[in-house]
Amino acid sequence: MHAATVDLMMKKASFESDTAMAVAEAFDIAIQHAQLVTVPMLDVRLGEFRSNVDARFVEFEAKMDARCAQIETNMVAQFATAKAEHDSLVAKMEARFALQDASIDKKLAELKAELVRWVFLAVLGNAALTASVNALMNSFQHFR
Repeated sequence: MHAATVDLMMKKASFESDTAMAVAEAFDIAIQHAQLVTVPMLDVRLGEFRSNVDARFVEFEAKMDARCAQIETNMVAQFATAKAEHDSLVAKMEARFALQDASIDKKLAELKAELVRWVFLAVLGNAALTASVNALMNSFQHFR
C-alpha cells in the first residue's frame, strides 16, 4: 500500500485515516488477487508459450525424421526386391535365348549338311550326265 494513496483518500475524499487505510489495504488485496497482466508477466507467459511451441516442433521434427527414415528404408527394400526380381527375369530370358540360339544353330547345321549333300549330288549327277553324254557322242561318231 502506498502512503500517497492513503493521503489522497484522506484529503480529497475526506476519509478518516483508519477508513483510508482499510480501503487502501482492500485495494492492495484486490489488485494482488486480480492477477493483472503486466508486461513482464506477458513476457513470461509468451516465453513459456514459445518454449512449449519449440518443444512441440522439435518433437514433430523428430517424428517426421523417424517416419522419413522408415519410408526410405521401405523404399530401399522394395527397390532391392524389384531389382532382384528384374535380375531373375533377365537371367531367365537370357537362358531361354541361349536355348533358342542353340536350337537355331543345330537346325542351321542340319540344313547346311543337307545342302552340302544336295550340292554334292547335283555335282555328281552333272558329272555323270556329262560322262554319259560324252560316251553317247563318242559312240555316235563311231557309227558314221
